[in-house]
Amino acid sequence: MTPAALRTRMVDHLAVALPGWVQSRQAPGLEATLAVQGGGIQLDTRPQSHRVYSVAVLATAATAGSRQNRRGTVARGTIVTSTVRVHWAYRLRADAAAADYGSALEAQHEILAAVLGTHELPLRLVSARQEAAGDGELVTGEIDLSCTHLTPLE
Repeated sequence: MTPAALRTRMVDHLAVALPGWVQSRQAPGLEATLAVQGGGIQLDTRPQSHRVYSVAVLATAATAGSRQNRRGTVARGTIVTSTVRVHWAYRLRADAAAADYGSALEAQHEILAAVLGTHELPLRLVSARQEAAGDGELVTGEIDLSCTHLTPLE
């Protein structure tokens, strides 16, 4: 499986496993988009940033001690480990930010359960983190996973 195919499988899985969430229209990591306002650049926390996610493949490297999978004399592929990041954003209401922060943590758990609950991909959790963004109206997070898979050389 190529890194592009890995990302596509993750996106397709999350589209089904996360009802009420939408894939971001922005490039991965830009769920809280940058906006130019009043001559300066700041985070744009408009409502389209609520319950959105994106998937990025950050790196792919040969697995330590991996060997090429050969058929006859032609290498078919090699075992690699890819680092996959799920970016997400959750909007907080100004009048209930503390309560909504708890909901954002529950949302992070919902994403974790969805990605780790797939048996189609051998995913392992590396880390999960979140932080308030902008003026405190948005929580953004990153879930890093590793996936060891055969990538084709043909």
